[in-house]
Amino acid sequence: MPDEIQLRTCTKADIPNVLALWEHAATTHGYPDTAAAVAVRLQRDPQLFVLAVVAASPANATSESIVGSLMGAWDGWRGYMYRMAIVPELRRNGLATRLVHEVERRLAAIGATDFWAALGYAPQTTIADYAKTLG
Repeated sequence: MPDEIQLRTCTKADIPNVLALWEHAATTHGYPDTAAAVAVRLQRDPQLFVLAVVAASPANATSESIVGSLMGAWDGWRGYMYRMAIVPELRRNGLATRLVHEVERRLAAIGATDFWAALGYAPQTTIADYAKTLG
């Protein structure tokens, strides 16, 4: 994986490039992604929307390329992750894992794991939840 890939928070200015990444990475769903929908997502917990970017080169200091994304969400008691996208050329090199770990770290930083622990709950190790989006 290229060392110059950095992780950072998505901003409104990134929306067109994020939509282009999702199209390029073939991660579109049965419903259309719009700039307006992504902007709404950025209004709540924007720090949980993480991008992987290739830093600008010294020769072209004003541009960077978005090569990965992962949206996290926190509803007050559950953390979620959506819209993992990695450009095909950079898949299978650990970038997705880096994004997951970063969103996990950010979820923990806002209390996603502390809520239940503070009430005396512990993780259930004998039950596994599975989820699948159908259609």
